[in-house]
Amino acid sequence: MFKISITRFNRLILGILLALTSSIWAQAITVSINHPINKFISQQVVKNNLPSSLISKRPIQLNQIHQALDELKRNSNTLSKTERLIVQRFRAEFGYPAPTNKPEFITSGQPKPVVIKSDLLVYTSDHWEPHILSYNDQDLALWGDFIETINHQTGKAGNYLAYQDGFQLAGFTKSGLSFYSKYTQNRFMGSSQQYLQSQVYFNELSNFFDQAQATIWYQTEASLLYSTKDFEFGWSKTPIYWGFSSNHSPILSANVQPIAHLKANYSNDKLNFSFINGSLLPFNSNTIHDSSYSAVKRITAHRLEIALNDKWTVSFTELLIYGHRASEISYMIPTLWFWAEEHNLGDRDNVLLACDSYYKYRPGLAFYQSLLIDELSWSKLFKDWWGNKFVLQLGLHWIPTTLKSTMDIRIEATVARPWVYTHEDSLNNFTSAELGLGFPLGPNCQTIYLETNWWYSHRGILSLELLYKLSGSGLGSDPNDDYDFRDESLDFDTPYILGTRSTEVIAGLNNRYKFSRMVEFYNLLEYNSQTRSFRLETGIKIDI
Repeated sequence: MFKISITRFNRLILGILLALTSSIWAQAITVSINHPINKFISQQVVKNNLPSSLISKRPIQLNQIHQALDELKRNSNTLSKTERLIVQRFRAEFGYPAPTNKPEFITSGQPKPVVIKSDLLVYTSDHWEPHILSYNDQDLALWGDFIETINHQTGKAGNYLAYQDGFQLAGFTKSGLSFYSKYTQNRFMGSSQQYLQSQVYFNELSNFFDQAQATIWYQTEASLLYSTKDFEFGWSKTPIYWGFSSNHSPILSANVQPIAHLKANYSNDKLNFSFINGSLLPFNSNTIHDSSYSAVKRITAHRLEIALNDKWTVSFTELLIYGHRASEISYMIPTLWFWAEEHNLGDRDNVLLACDSYYKYRPGLAFYQSLLIDELSWSKLFKDWWGNKFVLQLGLHWIPTTLKSTMDIRIEATVARPWVYTHEDSLNNFTSAELGLGFPLGPNCQTIYLETNWWYSHRGILSLELLYKLSGSGLGSDPNDDYDFRDESLDFDTPYILGTRSTEVIAGLNNRYKFSRMVEFYNLLEYNSQTRSFRLETGIKIDI
């Protein structure tokens, strides 16, 4: 009897809190790009249940998540039973701690013994997400989480263990200030260099400790932002992803270490304008550590996105890379035309232009395209001139059978010309820490990508990815290349695939299952046709 009353009370309090938080705008706290809520929101966008602006820029923020879940809750009659349970899951998972008059440790709105039993060992969505630290009063809400990930990898190179030890602190004030800080220590156990191919290694400074037979590197993210209903301004060191592709945007793909930047954003129902001005790493972190040479590399970019109607969204982006000097004041003006200003400053920097769009043909079927232009000549547009450097991407996102299906299919084709993203000054290449900022697979290639995601329950999602890549070789295949070293005899005979051609097929099957409120299991099975090898990863993530 007492347990029943506690459960009903928790549900009542949870509902009230979630309803109240939907009206608070100071929730500019980022959520991981790899969190499964991103796939769920993408499915709801193609079903026309949510606006496409939610998937054009990532990482998504708490305020966007709350608004999206509230909208889905109001229109729950259009959702399947599994989708309604997914909404309930995420509404609880991204809820806030209960009001307290002092900091609380290991709490989720229930007595502590109940938390350990129900959240660590049993799944429930009757109360908000548990946190190792939480506090909430009339002016401030904050929470902290300890996150431990253990990953076992089996492949051609052998068997290895990898760990991630992390802590994050986040919160907001009712006056409009949001803050977020995350620290992660990565530990790869073994003497192999296999960690270099890890999905969580982005050329950070790494150290091998012989006694422990472990390679260790660190990652940090942080933000301090002030926001109102329509405007956001502040400082951030977080991943940046611009584009409608799920993983392979040619504009900004978050395939590098988080970028420290000043940011500003304005948005309303029809228009969204974003601006960033930040710093990049000219070389990988180990090279910087071992060198006495200090170089400066910066990025500035803005993106204007317009919803022409309920079906069609278009955007225009300018990206600019420069170095060797202090920040250009003119490049810090968000509404400046960078292409013209760079020309007037001596034409020494690297400007890239991009336009992309998303069109909902009907509920359950959408098309998108991206065109990034590094350089081109209109008079030579359909000729094999080496300077026609661009990436063209076309994609289709489809929910098969009925609109209440929890499975989607994405088909995406990309053409990346040789030498795209490169520059005559290697410091101005479109890279950070020697990794490409744009299309993750680089220039001088053509790809076809197939992805499908299936929510077999509100706690589990199964994803299949299939990538076919046709690539060339030699100079012009890496965004770090210097195009001054090109073979000038091919200047008017540079094909779409330069050098020796090779093909590669990568197939991956990924499963994520929420075992309890604190524990998540995941598995990855991957095959690579070039190495003719399989790789298996099995992991557990504990979030307290």
